[in-house]
Amino acid sequence: MDTTTTVLGQEFAVPFGVAPIGLGGLMWPKVAEYLAQSAQKHNLPFTLSIFATTPHEKNRRCGGKNTWFQLYKPNDPGGVRVCDPAR
Repeated sequence: MDTTTTVLGQEFAVPFGVAPIGLGGLMWPKVAEYLAQSAQKHNLPFTLSIFATTPHEKNRRCGGKNTWFQLYKPNDPGGVRVCDPAR
């Protein structure tokens, strides 16, 4: 049974991924890094929460192209600067 799917032009092994977990690192240090590495290994999408304890630059290195970022856009246009390092 073929479970591959394409999301925004990127092919993944299954039609689901790892959901964002805010502040997960408070209970399990480096959890976002471990989940991102595992998602990359199994070709799943991984979404890092804006409230994660791991910086998104570091998480992107762990999960590669499978890493996405959850952003709650603030009303203040200056608040989007949080995404600058991810570019």
